[in-house]
Amino acid sequence: MEWLFHVKRMFVALAPVPVMASRSQTSLDSMIVDASL
Repeated sequence: MEWLFHVKRMFVALAPVPVMASRSQTSLDSMIVDASL
C-alpha cells in the first residue's frame, strides 16, 4: 500500500494546478472585457 500513499500525495500536489489555471483564465477574461468596454 506504499504506492497508494505516493499516488495520493501526487494528486494532492497536482490538485491546485487546474484551479489556479481556471482562476487566471477567468481573471484574464474579465480584463479583456474591461478593456473592450
